[in-house]
Amino acid sequence: MASIKTSQKKSADLSTTVREILNLSEETGKKAADGIRKEAAKVKEATTKAAEAAKARKAEEKTQETKDVAEKKAPAKKEAPKKTTASKAAGAAKKTATAVKKTVAAAKAKAEEKAAEPKVFIQFAGNSFSLEEILEDARKDYTKGRKKTFKDIQIYVKPEDGKAYYVADGDPGAVDLKYNG
Repeated sequence: MASIKTSQKKSADLSTTVREILNLSEETGKKAADGIRKEAAKVKEATTKAAEAAKARKAEEKTQETKDVAEKKAPAKKEAPKKTTASKAAGAAKKTATAVKKTVAAAKAKAEEKAAEPKVFIQFAGNSFSLEEILEDARKDYTKGRKKTFKDIQIYVKPEDGKAYYVADGDPGAVDLKYNG
């Protein structure tokens, strides 16, 4: 009977110890979770501050670039009387920035258009023909006697005949090939 009481006592002591360990683990887990939350909040705050600082720097750079471009574009003028309000200056800066953006966009569009046109040459029997020249000759031939240009054209090059045949807006025609050597 003594061994049963001892065993029950050990079991109770063991249960108590397990409960204490679980409670400690739970408290430690809560503390760790709180610590992680605090660190995450600090990181988030630091990230937000860094992003705001980067935006401010970027805005300053854009403003400086706009001023530099405006100074380069503006012809030399007599000095006008200074504006007294900051809002007038801000409005002028916005207008200048908008104008600069439009100019830059137009320049980019022109550059892309120019870059998109390939130069095509056809070589046959030791001769070379430029597709640009063939197209220009077809345009001249089609508009001869007409006041309009074509909307659609298909060109068929037959170097063995020395001709380029075309169909422009449904009307057929032919031009002689110019040999480029």
